[in-house]
Amino acid sequence: MDLTITGRGIKITAPLRNYIQKKMADVLKYFEKLVSAHVKIIVSKERQRAEVVIYGDGLTFKALQVSPDMYASFDEALAKVTGQIKKHKDIVSHKGRHKPKHFGAKIKVITPSEIKKEKHGIISSRRFAIKPMSPSEAAEQMELLDYSFFVFFNPQTEQVNVVYRRKDKNYGLIEPEFWF
Repeated sequence: MDLTITGRGIKITAPLRNYIQKKMADVLKYFEKLVSAHVKIIVSKERQRAEVVIYGDGLTFKALQVSPDMYASFDEALAKVTGQIKKHKDIVSHKGRHKPKHFGAKIKVITPSEIKKEKHGIISSRRFAIKPMSPSEAAEQMELLDYSFFVFFNPQTEQVNVVYRRKDKNYGLIEPEFWF
């Protein structure tokens, strides 16, 4: 596994690097298909933030943890990622209970005249690579990352789709329909 360790506001010392490498090596026993990992340690005045991102088998496992102690932040983030990997293994081996029951969504189209002027603007923006996957794989990835929705490229329809968690614990699938 290719491991990258970066620090912001901190110099990654040899003891810290060894600690992270040893802990990350332990993750391999849960999932052999891990390709690469990135650990980011960010230190500010009162907060120590650790972000662990692991790539493998076409999936991304990610966790972020903040605490007053740098080692504790890393340990907690790694525990979250390890839990995501274990959950993925359970789902793949058909032991998991997180299989989507069905996909479907009814979307109400709002015309421009119905849109009220927003008082709040966009407060956050992110860019990420959209990977081709089936709706069930996207639902699985959404569950692993503990997101309420997930954007993906559906190779069957050759369109960008969104899978989301409904209030009734099922999943919905949004497929765009263009009117031009």
